[in-house]
Amino acid sequence: MTRYRLLLPLLLALTILWGIISPSHAQTVPPQTSPLLEPVVLQLKWQHQFQFAGYYMAVAKGYYQSAGLDVKIIPATPGSDPAQAVIDGTADFGIGTSELLLMRAKGAPVVALAPIFQHSPFVLLTLSGRNLDTLDSLVGKTLMAEEQAAELWAYMVNEGIPLNRINRVPHAFTVAPLLSGEVAAMTAYVSDEPYDLRKLGIPFTLLTPRSGGIDFYGDTLFTTEQQISQHPQRVKAFIEASLRGWRDALDNPDAAIDLIEARYPSIKDRDHLRYEAEQLRRLIMPEIIEIGHNNPGRWQHILNSYRSLGLIPADQDVDLSAFLYTPSRNTPLPAWVNWTALSAAAVILLLVVLLMRTTSLARQIREREQHLRLLTDTMIDVVWSADASLVYTYCSPSVEKLTGRQAHALLGHSVFGNLPPSSRTRAEQAIARARIQAQTTVQKTGAPTTEDVWLELEAHTLYGATVQTEVSARLTFDANGTLQGMHGITRDISERHALRLELEKLATTDPLTSAANRRAFAEALEREINCSVRSGQPVTLILLDLDHFKQVNDHWGHPAGDVVLCAIARQLQNAVRSVDMVARLGGEEFAILLENTPLKDANELAERLRQGIIATPVLLETGETLHISASFGVAQHSPCETGNNLYARADHALYHAKSSGRNCVCHA
Repeated sequence: MTRYRLLLPLLLALTILWGIISPSHAQTVPPQTSPLLEPVVLQLKWQHQFQFAGYYMAVAKGYYQSAGLDVKIIPATPGSDPAQAVIDGTADFGIGTSELLLMRAKGAPVVALAPIFQHSPFVLLTLSGRNLDTLDSLVGKTLMAEEQAAELWAYMVNEGIPLNRINRVPHAFTVAPLLSGEVAAMTAYVSDEPYDLRKLGIPFTLLTPRSGGIDFYGDTLFTTEQQISQHPQRVKAFIEASLRGWRDALDNPDAAIDLIEARYPSIKDRDHLRYEAEQLRRLIMPEIIEIGHNNPGRWQHILNSYRSLGLIPADQDVDLSAFLYTPSRNTPLPAWVNWTALSAAAVILLLVVLLMRTTSLARQIREREQHLRLLTDTMIDVVWSADASLVYTYCSPSVEKLTGRQAHALLGHSVFGNLPPSSRTRAEQAIARARIQAQTTVQKTGAPTTEDVWLELEAHTLYGATVQTEVSARLTFDANGTLQGMHGITRDISERHALRLELEKLATTDPLTSAANRRAFAEALEREINCSVRSGQPVTLILLDLDHFKQVNDHWGHPAGDVVLCAIARQLQNAVRSVDMVARLGGEEFAILLENTPLKDANELAERLRQGIIATPVLLETGETLHISASFGVAQHSPCETGNNLYARADHALYHAKSSGRNCVCHA
């Protein structure tokens, strides 16, 4: 009975296949008889510049003409809406931002064909030296903003910045208001305004949404549903020719710049066009991601960001499958396909028996997959996968226990999104090293390879706290050394991390006074001397010993002596800078290691400490007070001197203070 259930659908499929390739169907496809090129209009989003170099190259190299297209490229004019021109039919294709998704949600029949920029060039630009280098510093300030900058608002919302506290004014498309102080910050392209400031020699700060986990596409080639339904072959041919032009423009940027200067006059000079080409290449990432790659997970991330801004209602259903372009499956088949399809049908019949025999094996595989999925979903560690863009494609439910975030909410987001800056930098550096190692391996073997990465990283939780994690990941590369994806396991090591910190503290801290111990002091002394040799800045050592301390222990007891030692340690720590070290070397002897402090200043500090100790009696638990004094020895590090020698000189000065009647300061 099982065999019949498999054969009937197969025979039906063969019948349909024969209907498709039969002569009667082939006759319904009109032959291409006209040798004339089809006129096509491409509407740019701005004036001529390297931002559109791929389309210029496709025209110049004849790629559009070979595809049967006569393409006219129209630059944008101030105040015009390029997207509306495509919707109205004035243009056939256009270049838009990720806000195309907003238009789709509002009912516009736009379709995203090919994102050219894998990362948006949009940034916030401020001048250095004005204390405006963080998003928080922009609250209450004036921001010059252009239209279609929703990703920047999503960046602010994601970082907890209230948009109603930002005073937005229209963009003047010049850095003049920023230089004059009329505005505190402005929206900008990394390929434009930073060049002007570099040329003027003015330092600046860029605040990029990617640092906050907001990663939108940049320039995206788009058209309308009507264009795709009426001219499917034209759309497909236009995309292929355009992407081919972009590959040429990125491989030969100087040739593209020559073309722009010759045929597409730009307001930018050649140096600016070259700078623009370098910046845009980093956004397009042709070495890592195929130009024009449409990632549904990235678009889902963009959709979620718009919902967080309130630009798209949370309960509104947006069909991404209709928004993202899929080449038509109704393209007429060439005549040679008829005989090929018949041969394939015969092969399919022969494979039916094999298919029936493998059904049981397939069922077993599915059961094993379900079992593995159950194990993954119930384990404590977080199992995850990411694509070539390092965007999550899978995350096990255990991530909610670790970070408070649900697994599905991470899909489409960068793996770096919830890492603090220091951890993100270390993760990016580790992956960069893995890429370099993979390139080396591929050059030697010519085969695909993998690289393993192990890191301890701090991660943000949904509740504003952080958690210490251990990440073990494997990166896979193809035979060209191009990253294909990454799979990993993240484990909570907060308890282990806290225990390690506690052990490190115990190993370097005096348990009685909480000052540094002798071991920590010795390590710091050598470290500071090495820094002094490199920088030329002085390092000074103060040794002090409490006078007649044995009498305290003998008369009031060791508990009273402990109270005295703790009180002196606190007094010393409160009197020095955070960069200096106070250490208890043993018994009643203390050391103070002073960074970048000449001998004169160290002597003055020692004298202040001596007077402070005398003027501050120690209160015992019995209510009695003890008056304590101390003797001090001071020495400054000399060139080529070892730490042991510096300590010996300070100790000799201390001995001299003791032998001179105590309660005084002597220096070597």
